[in-house]
Amino acid sequence: MSFRAAGCLLITTLSSLNPGVSVFNQTLALRVILIGLRLSGLFISTICLIFSCFFSTARLYYVQLIRTIRMNQILKYLKAHKGYARMKEMKASGIHTREILKAVDGGDIVKVKAGLYRLSQLELGESSGLVEVCLAIPKAVISLSSALAFHELTTFVPTAITYAIPRANKPLKLSHPPTESFYFSEAQYKAGIEHHETKAGHIRLYGVEKTICDCFRYRNRLGEDIAIEGIKTYFRRRDWNLNKLMKFAEICRVEGIITQYAKAIVG
Repeated sequence: MSFRAAGCLLITTLSSLNPGVSVFNQTLALRVILIGLRLSGLFISTICLIFSCFFSTARLYYVQLIRTIRMNQILKYLKAHKGYARMKEMKASGIHTREILKAVDGGDIVKVKAGLYRLSQLELGESSGLVEVCLAIPKAVISLSSALAFHELTTFVPTAITYAIPRANKPLKLSHPPTESFYFSEAQYKAGIEHHETKAGHIRLYGVEKTICDCFRYRNRLGEDIAIEGIKTYFRRRDWNLNKLMKFAEICRVEGIITQYAKAIVG
């Protein structure tokens, strides 16, 4: 029923109760009643609108609060693991896959490879690329020119991270950082692996003596000048160990050339 129909019905009822009321007074009363009804309707509509806006705002605030809490949970987990984490590890800690993907879309974290993520604002040091390769490729061992640079045995700056994997494994292509893989036999792969903890994270790489021998083994591919610089720098160190060097030279089958350079440098 409309406001006007309700007013007319009320006036008719009053007239029947009091026939002496004039038409003018009836019309005036009708107008007053209609204005009152309209004002009441406007007031109710305004109150409803206010409550609707309040609940909509409250709902949006709640949704945003939940998203912020979940995002902080992801960032806190990554920071606790030196900026890197695997999808399965985050899921095991109660973080939903949907939230991880939202964090990637929002630019808060970066997808290194399928199943591996890092903080987008992580301070990338010299070892960060090495850490990413070791995390992304479980069997990867940093070797050759990258290991030589890590041990500060060369002035050469590698354009790609070189790593060794067993011949039975397939290399994994990463969008970042640039990498170059080398296949090692089982004996040559297992010999001389070291583990280093850096600010960026854990690194698997070959020790000094094994790295020098590997560089001579792959000198045609890397360049002989890198291998020569490495062995010369090695013998300038106080901790050089000829017996240890020759042990790995035998494993890498480069005893002849290592002996030749060792005699020329050491005498």
